[in-house]
Amino acid sequence: MNRLHGRALDILRYAPSRITGKSHPPGDFLPNFLLYNHDLEKVFEGNWDKLRAVKAKYDPRGRFNKGFFIPPAEKL
Repeated sequence: MNRLHGRALDILRYAPSRITGKSHPPGDFLPNFLLYNHDLEKVFEGNWDKLRAVKAKYDPRGRFNKGFFIPPAEKL
């Protein structure tokens, strides 16, 4: 990623708090527009463990990704 792209992402990351004066919750994003710096565990909240379990069952090698990677759950 080049420097200009990184600066643009920083501007977007802090725009909500600059506009509203309130901090933006880390998990408040639409999954269709996730970037590498978003915390997926917070975005998917209570479904994170279930989602990882489904990935472990149906995609254990992590091949099916749609713009971001959700790691399969560890086998017990």
